[in-house]
Amino acid sequence: MKIRRHYIFSGMVQGVGFRWRSEQIAKMLGISGWVRNRSDGRVEMEAQAEEEVLDNMLNLLERQSFIQIDGIESSDIPVETKSYYFSVRY
Repeated sequence: MKIRRHYIFSGMVQGVGFRWRSEQIAKMLGISGWVRNRSDGRVEMEAQAEEEVLDNMLNLLERQSFIQIDGIESSDIPVETKSYYFSVRY
């Protein structure tokens, strides 16, 4: 069953390719949603897929070169029935 989760990532997550890598991993795993930089130096994401797929995405992000995730805040939010793609928001 699909879930949708809102994430806030802190650490070395801006200026290191986090959004680009997130988009590539999400597309590879079939995750829909979006990612964007926040003005406070953190990165915000909404991602929708099965829970184990989202867990796999997090594991892959944590193993990326140059990216250092020090904290992840997450909360479940309502599933969007018309969410098909993953994109970088500006």
